[in-house]
Amino acid sequence: HKREPNGHCENILVEETSWNSSITCGSECLGARNLLVRNCTVDGSSHLLQLKMRPDTPQHYQYITYENVNGYTRDVLRVASWRQFFDLKGRTEMPRSYADHVTFRNCNLEANRFTNVVAMPEEYDLTDFTFSNLTVTSPDTSLNRAAFKSGLVEQNVTYIVAPRMQWPEVTNQTKPWTRWWWLGAAYDTTDVRVALQQY
Repeated sequence: HKREPNGHCENILVEETSWNSSITCGSECLGARNLLVRNCTVDGSSHLLQLKMRPDTPQHYQYITYENVNGYTRDVLRVASWRQFFDLKGRTEMPRSYADHVTFRNCNLEANRFTNVVAMPEEYDLTDFTFSNLTVTSPDTSLNRAAFKSGLVEQNVTYIVAPRMQWPEVTNQTKPWTRWWWLGAAYDTTDVRVALQQY
């Protein structure tokens, strides 16, 4: 459900599905409330949840829950300042942003990194984040506790430190590939020869 002004989203349910994508709040989203992801399997996403906190736009992300989500992701949680297209539009002070009541519970996850949470107390507040009944297998199980202003709960979280993934055996499928594409097939033999020699 999207409401005016544009950018606020609420009452979103994602359930009983498999995906290799990610959920990101921001940078266009001004607010998200009541997002529930449950009973899902993830396979190779870049993150489960990313909060892009824009320092030029007041944002509020709240009541986001991941429940019974299992599988592999690169990062479970990412939070950082997002300064692409930064523009205060004549204001002299940065507006403050907030993320609160974010919960991960009853999940069994493998990850390259558990969390990537950057503390930016001059820009945003992170409060009431809960990690409950989790098993996280990762070479990096760190959690930047100092990034959370208050209300951080870690309850029954099992961290299994795993070795970093090794580079796969080199085969035709794992070698780097290159594909060149010309719009509308607008090329000729001379242009291809020149481009190949140039690069």
